[in-house]
Order: sequence, then structure tokens, then C-alpha cells
Amino acid sequence: KIFTCFKTLREAIGPETTMAMDNILNKFHECIEFSGLYSTEKANEIISRIMELNKSINVFPLIKTLLSTNCFR
Repeated sequence: KIFTCFKTLREAIGPETTMAMDNILNKFHECIEFSGLYSTEKANEIISRIMELNKSINVFPLIKTLLSTNCFR
């Protein structure tokens, strides 16, 4: 038997820690690129919508942005 191990830096990405915004944005872009669901431009638009959530009374602009691609149809 061969055992392999995949490790992540829990102190950088663990749920119990607060990630630096640069780390969060980099991780988001890596995940978007891997998934192939959105372009880099669309990923940046999603980030902008998320950052605006605290100024909004609803999440409709974010939902509209997420659904404005063919991957959910």
C-alpha cells in the first residue's frame, strides 16, 4: 500500500482564522480558474458584488451576477 497526504496551511485558510484579503482573493481566483465556471472578469465582478453587500438591503445584485452565465442553466 502507498499512502499519500495532501496538506493545506490551516493557519492561512482554516475556518478558525481570519485570512488576509489578498489570500482570500487569490484563493477565490484559483478556485474560479480551476472550476472553469467564470472568466477572470466575471470573478472580479462577483468580488465587487460581494464587497458591496454591506451597503445593500438585498442580495439580488449578487444573485443576478452569479446567474448571468450559462453554467447554471
